[in-house]
Amino acid sequence: ERGLVLIAGPAKLWKVPLTHGPLAGPPAEVGGKYVFASVSGTIWVADPASGNELAGRDLGFPLATGPVPLGGQLLVGGHDGVLSLVAAHELP
Repeated sequence: ERGLVLIAGPAKLWKVPLTHGPLAGPPAEVGGKYVFASVSGTIWVADPASGNELAGRDLGFPLATGPVPLGGQLLVGGHDGVLSLVAAHELP
């Protein structure tokens, strides 16, 4: 079974399925939560304690990079080379 696994030291903290497909890049930590991006174009926030999705948004275009915090926004790169900013406050 494929899924996203968070490991801290020798312990596996949680494992959740990648319901939005493969990751576009590494996650970002924003406000104590993890923000992920999928190659299909969805970004979502996961609870660091459980891995459960707290909020998500389909950007409508495929992504080639993970999210990068930039001020109060998240920078993501599309497969076409276009960089886009998403307001971090839109994802709790």
